[in-house]
Amino acid sequence: MIRDIKSGQSLTARQLARRLAAASHVLVGEQHDNPDHHAVQLWLLQALTDYRPQGSLLLEMLTSSQQASVDGLQAGMRASSYPADLAAALNWRPAWDWLMFGPILRFALAQPYRVLAAGLDPGHGVTVPEHMTRCVLAAPVPTMLFAEAGWVRKATGLPVLMASAGPGIQPVVLMLARVGDHIAPDTADYVWYCAAHP
Repeated sequence: MIRDIKSGQSLTARQLARRLAAASHVLVGEQHDNPDHHAVQLWLLQALTDYRPQGSLLLEMLTSSQQASVDGLQAGMRASSYPADLAAALNWRPAWDWLMFGPILRFALAQPYRVLAAGLDPGHGVTVPEHMTRCVLAAPVPTMLFAEAGWVRKATGLPVLMASAGPGIQPVVLMLARVGDHIAPDTADYVWYCAAHP
């Protein structure tokens, strides 16, 4: 079930995609270990190509130390050169379940838009939200960020920092949630309810 939080209106997946296509910045909040959330993310990337060219996809799961590898792999995959082990080529961190994130990376790296790191390497003097905000605002638009739900909450997360960066910067927030979760009106613009996973 998908809901417009402000109006309470239920939406189809295609209706949501059309609405998201009109936004310059889309922030998608996920539960990292919920496979349904990652299936929705992959579907969104695929569906949005019907409505607009994507400028960039930013991922919390990638850090700046991996960006050169991402760029090289993306150039190769666009030319139909696929590595035998994409996870190893990306220096993918074991903390992120490759079975869940792999399909997203395989699809996105073959697309014409940039795939960009939004995660923070250890030892930087900024907070995660500050770093992600800088990454999103510097990325080619329209942008889409996949990150842990807490980072993208409208009232306390990236949207607050993005709005303070300049007038008119108002990202659209899609929260991926479990069936039965209460999503407060100040948390997101849209919520997509998926099955709960332990």
